[in-house]
Amino acid sequence: MVLANNAIAYIAKPVLGGDALGITDVGNVYSDDESSTAWFDDFPLGDFSPSADSPLIGAGADAYGVPTDITGKARTGGFDSGAYQR
Repeated sequence: MVLANNAIAYIAKPVLGGDALGITDVGNVYSDDESSTAWFDDFPLGDFSPSADSPLIGAGADAYGVPTDITGKARTGGFDSGAYQR
């Protein structure tokens, strides 16, 4: 199983990455505290586009990337982790 290019933000408890057997873990960005809400343009209103200084920008793995984001925007100049390309 491959878990690739995801933004795994803190919600109620810390999340762990890459600790399960048989999982290829690549291009994911994990958070262990509530500061991950700042990764996005407007987390409270559900805008999960990466903010200007987000660690998601360019953190995705090209080998597992898709050519467009969830809105159809081309992923150029490196893949961002998560559903949206900045």
